[in-house]
Order: sequence, then structure tokens, then C-alpha cells
Amino acid sequence: MSDKAYRDALIDRCDFFTFSKVIMRNLKSAHKEAEQYLRQCDLTPFHIGHMITLYRAGEGGLTLKELSDSAVCDKSNTSRVVSDLESKGYLVRLKDKDISIKKYSVALTKTGVEIARQVSARLRAFTESAVRNLDDRDLKTFISLIEKMSAGAENGLRRSQDND
Repeated sequence: MSDKAYRDALIDRCDFFTFSKVIMRNLKSAHKEAEQYLRQCDLTPFHIGHMITLYRAGEGGLTLKELSDSAVCDKSNTSRVVSDLESKGYLVRLKDKDISIKKYSVALTKTGVEIARQVSARLRAFTESAVRNLDDRDLKTFISLIEKMSAGAENGLRRSQDND
């Protein structure tokens, strides 16, 4: 079997549909686990994705564009999430100190930080259980592969957008 035929056979074994089913199955389990807690806080997984992004950013918060980019979400949806989280008391808008600048940042309130911290801890526990059968070497390889796949997907997306 040629190198190309061998590589094609390997790619067939990990086709995107099969790969995405594995990821979605795990993601669905994580969402189900967090769903009850999120419901108590009147939040969706979409909300919490933005909240965790802000939680990881720290006290200074992020601009709407930074949040949108980091959460991998378009700006209009991010704007709706920000308004929703603000109305629930989980997020505040921070004006720039230079009043001539119309930009603002958004940051979590104390309640928002606590919710994001708790959900982050639950998601970390879920991740730990998902990779518990991997030894340190396998885990390093897995992380390296995810990073390579992510870079490859981003490059492919850029090429695809350039061709449009």
C-alpha cells in the first residue's frame, strides 16, 4: 500500500462525521450535567461560554470584539448575550477612563464570577474524567494533536474564506 493510500485509509477511519459525533456526545454529556445548575441561574450553555471567557480574562474584562473573538461567536450574538447577562446581574459594562472613547469593556459581577467559577470547576472535573484513562505521555500527545488540528482547521478556514 502506498503512503498516500495508507494516509487516505487512516483519514477514512477518523472522518469528520465520526469525529464530530464523538465530540458532540461528550459535549452533550457535559451540557446535561451542567443543565440543572444553569437552569437555576436562568442561563444557557451559550451564556456560560461567554461567562467563562470573561472569567478567564480576569477583572479588567474584555471589549465586545475581544469577547466575541474569544468566545468564537459573531458580534451581534455576543451583544445579545451581554445585554441578557447584564439584565440578570451577572455582567457589568465598564466605561473607558478616557470619556472621549466610546468603547467599553464588559466584566463579570461577583455573582457572575462565582457562577463561572463553579461551572469551570464542573467542566474541569468532566474533562478529567474524559481523559482519566490517558497517561501523561498520551495526554501530552492528545493536547498536541488538538493544537495541531485547531491550527490546521483555522488555516483551512482562512484559505476557504480567501477563495470566496
